[in-house]
Amino acid sequence: MPDDPLLLLPARMMVNKRPVLIYQTRLAPIRVIVTISDIHLRDALYSDTDDNGLALWVQNQMIARYGDVKPLAADPHQEVFTSPAGKTARRQRARPRNLFRWPNVPA
Repeated sequence: MPDDPLLLLPARMMVNKRPVLIYQTRLAPIRVIVTISDIHLRDALYSDTDDNGLALWVQNQMIARYGDVKPLAADPHQEVFTSPAGKTARRQRARPRNLFRWPNVPA
C-alpha cells in the first residue's frame, strides 16, 4: 500500500471487493490505519438534501453515489458521474457545484 496519508481505493484492490477510504499515519515505530468502507462512503454521498450528486475526491481518485472509484479525468469538463438511472450522464461545461475535495492531510 502506498505511504500516502489519505487514499481512496477501488473495489478491485480490496479483499471484500468494496471501495474504501484509508487514512494512515505513523506514530514512532508503528503505523495507524483507519478505514471507511463502501456503505459509509455512500451514506455520506447520499446526504445531499438538494440531490445534486455529491462526490468524494482524493488526490486523482473519486467516487460518486453510483459505481466504483474512478481516476479523475484529465479533461476538467469530462463527465465521470453516472445518473440515478445508471446511465452515464451527459457532458457538462463545468464540474458539479457540490463536488468537494478532502484537504491534504499532513503525514
